[in-house]
This record gives sequence, structure tokens and C-alpha cells, in this order.
Amino acid sequence: MEGDFGWSVAPGLRGDLSWGRNTTEDVGFGVAARVDTPAFRSFRAGLGPEFIAPLGGGAQGVVVVGPFLSGDSLGAFARLSLSAKSPNQHGSYGMHSGVFCELSGTGSGLASTALVAGIELDLGLLALPVFAALRPLGGH
Repeated sequence: MEGDFGWSVAPGLRGDLSWGRNTTEDVGFGVAARVDTPAFRSFRAGLGPEFIAPLGGGAQGVVVVGPFLSGDSLGAFARLSLSAKSPNQHGSYGMHSGVFCELSGTGSGLASTALVAGIELDLGLLALPVFAALRPLGGH
């Protein structure tokens, strides 16, 4: 078999705006943007439409497809995420974390392809220990 196989760290940020969801049991659609750095060797930025399907019990499946820019190359990606999203009774933001699988390619005829699997952790979830540590300082 040809190709590079192995694992690496690819930190990134992903954000989305979605419509049509009043609860975690509603179907939704929207747009997602992302930036990441595969193995700290390059920088990628992408944007695409997303479709959100409820899977029950607060779980959801999210499909995003679209173009991305990696250095001087244009590519395309398709991503499937399975995650759990917390209900938010006081606003529109809900934290979520889960797993994903993504197929992406760059170059003429998508000659350079990659299949990536990983985990997603909500930035708000990662900030909870900081907020908990600062709470005694606030006097509330």
C-alpha cells in the first residue's frame, strides 16, 4: 500500500451558525468555518454548509462539506461528526464534544487525499476549570 499512515496532532478551531433548531431534537442547517494546522506543518482554512440531524438523547450527527485553502492549494473536504450537545435553557449556545471522521483532498483531481478521525472538545468545556477556579474570587 502506498501513502503515509500514522497519527499526528492537528489542533484547530471550528465554529458554526445553525438555524431551525429550537431543541436538540430538531433538524437544523447552517454554515461552518474552520482553521487547523495538520501536524503543525501547514495551515488550512475552510468553509461549508452543514446539516444537523438529531440522533436522540441530545446526540446529533453533523455533516459538513466544502472547500478549503491549504497554503497555495485549493481542496475539498467532507466531515461527519457524532456528538452530544448540552441543552441551554438560558441562551442559544450549547457546548458539545464528540468524534469525527473527515475525508479531504487537494491538488489536481484531489490527487493528495487524507482520511482523518479524531475528537472534538468544545472551547467552553475546556474553559470550565478556569471559570471554576475564578469563581471564589468573584464573591458570588
